[in-house]
Amino acid sequence: MTTTNIGHVVANSLLMVANLLSHQSATKVTKVTVPELTQTNSSALILDCEFSVPDENFVLQWLFNGERPPVYEWRPNTEPVVVDLLRDRLDVQYKAADSPAVGRRSLRILRPGPELSGDYTCLVRSDAGAEDHATKTVLVFSPEHEFVLAIDYAEEFEVNCIARGLYPQPTLVLERNREQIPKQEQRIWRNGSSYDARGRAALAPSSLRDGDRLACRLLLPPAGYSAVREQVFRWGALVLCLELNFI
Repeated sequence: MTTTNIGHVVANSLLMVANLLSHQSATKVTKVTVPELTQTNSSALILDCEFSVPDENFVLQWLFNGERPPVYEWRPNTEPVVVDLLRDRLDVQYKAADSPAVGRRSLRILRPGPELSGDYTCLVRSDAGAEDHATKTVLVFSPEHEFVLAIDYAEEFEVNCIARGLYPQPTLVLERNREQIPKQEQRIWRNGSSYDARGRAALAPSSLRDGDRLACRLLLPPAGYSAVREQVFRWGALVLCLELNFI
């Protein structure tokens, strides 16, 4: 190979590298916007992905928790492909903009539930091979469907609390006069896409006073959510209840 031919090969190689670098620098996910916290069955959940590309020869994908295949894939001037998690829950007519080059970049998810909580990654890949991505976390929390506080008596008082239909994993705290009751038990178990929880604590009769406030505090720490059920303890009401049970 002559020196001239070698020069042409080197020049062509440098040009190819320059073109590739140009595509890579021009393919960029600039912003991913999600509601970081939303309540189950609230209004539609909208996830948006802003990006820049050198031309319309690209594919946009949304991945859930980094897994493949993507739950959403779209190319300009085609209908999006929706699978698995988002099937039958996505408003495929929703457009983030009128431009055909970016109009289907967003997800408008209907009937959000706890199972939609996780990491969402927007990935843009040009047909030349350049790509970029960004990830945001979504939490769809579920407050209680049922929340009950009960006080039972046998040889000692038993404070029982149960809450159902919760997400994320809850904490129950049993209190007397706003102080945590010592030696309380807590059980939490998964029920489908949500959690159920039960709390229990035993109190000696000699430790209770008329007018004591017994409470169960429900906490969903990642969601910043809390709720309380409370009962005022009355000896007179207890005596009446015991007498009725013996009639």
